[in-house]
Amino acid sequence: MKLKKITTTLLAVAVLIQSTMPSVLAQEANAATRGEVVQMLLNAVDDYNPTVQKTDIIKGYEDGQLHEERAVTRAEALVMLKRAFGELPAPTGHNARVALVADDFTDIPAWAADELENVFDAGIVAGTGADIFSPDDLVTREQMDLFIKRVYALYGTNPKDDFYAAVNKEALDSLTLLPGRTRAGTLNDLSEKSTN
Repeated sequence: MKLKKITTTLLAVAVLIQSTMPSVLAQEANAATRGEVVQMLLNAVDDYNPTVQKTDIIKGYEDGQLHEERAVTRAEALVMLKRAFGELPAPTGHNARVALVADDFTDIPAWAADELENVFDAGIVAGTGADIFSPDDLVTREQMDLFIKRVYALYGTNPKDDFYAAVNKEALDSLTLLPGRTRAGTLNDLSEKSTN
């Protein structure tokens, strides 16, 4: 009788583990690796920080290994982004208006806090909930590409990276919203004039 209960319990645990494994494996299958993120960043910073090296971006674990094959977390990916680009500029004009507001996250790991502060101030990443950053969530290649594109828009200096931001940099940086308005720009100014 006791053996039957133990066997039933073990089977129930096995079924539970098996039912959750596909979602975990699917999440890991879509995740970018530490090595992929480093390569994406090296390609991205060529005109912004041309002297940066792989060893400036990725640091090893306690065992001294880089573990480039491991899936990358949000905290790791954004710390690497900060190391690659260096100090990110403060958002101004349009970028300040569309910047993602950084909450007072309660789950930032101590090892990443200093480097992530500049990333949060730049407004290129949001939390996953109220006061929650979810630093251990895995990052996909698409998410990393979005983070990089947000940095390109923040700089707005290279037409090959963000043509719109580069061509319109002066106008976007000087863009101000009138009180009570949610949009600004030439067409809004013309509309305002014709209404008046």
